[in-house]
Amino acid sequence: MSANQLDRDVASPAARYLVIELNTAKSPSGDWAKVRAAGVGGTCAEAGAIRSSAAIQINVLVFFIRVSFLQISRRITTFANMKVKLLTVGKTDVPWVKEGLDLYASRLSHYLPFSVTEIPELKKASALSEDQIKHKEGELILAQTTPQDTVILLDEHGKMMRSIEFASWLQKQLAGGAGSLVFVIGGAYGFSEDVYSRANGKVSLSPMTFSHQMVRAIFAEQLYRACTIMKGEPYHHE
Repeated sequence: MSANQLDRDVASPAARYLVIELNTAKSPSGDWAKVRAAGVGGTCAEAGAIRSSAAIQINVLVFFIRVSFLQISRRITTFANMKVKLLTVGKTDVPWVKEGLDLYASRLSHYLPFSVTEIPELKKASALSEDQIKHKEGELILAQTTPQDTVILLDEHGKMMRSIEFASWLQKQLAGGAGSLVFVIGGAYGFSEDVYSRANGKVSLSPMTFSHQMVRAIFAEQLYRACTIMKGEPYHHE
């Protein structure tokens, strides 16, 4: 249909636009031939039918469904089906740390499946040696993982990355595993040898030492920051 034909046969600008839309749009099956054959519009002979209010409403509905679908498709970023878990030893009992952890855990839920699991502190730990504590905590940590999980320890001897590097690393981790991506924050004495042997990697948040309570909120914020970097959102600034 030419522009001159549109001017002659379709007086309404809205109807004219819809004729163009129906004649140029593509669907998975090829084109809108079936829609035109049904009498919705698209040829000069059917221009009068398009001017009817019922036909215009149908065309508008089809148009906005297509536009909405495209907008949603562009906005949604799927990192992976992999769940992300933060495993900690002991409860988060510092109020401001808990508030920070809860805040970023809530924000993370908009990007990926995220959960926090707190392993109860050992009873009568004062009667145990440092090695015994690490061994028993290690058993509890390993009990929370499966063979399919990718286990990453937050450890002072781990790999240090800038936030943008961590985001790139995280994206690769999320794309490659079948189980969950499990980040582990150990107790006050660190990890047992069994946990180190099971781990798939180690990450350090800083060359400085933080309490195992503070690290929870700091890590959750860094994980959230990485998600915004992956989505190109204006949270992180270089």
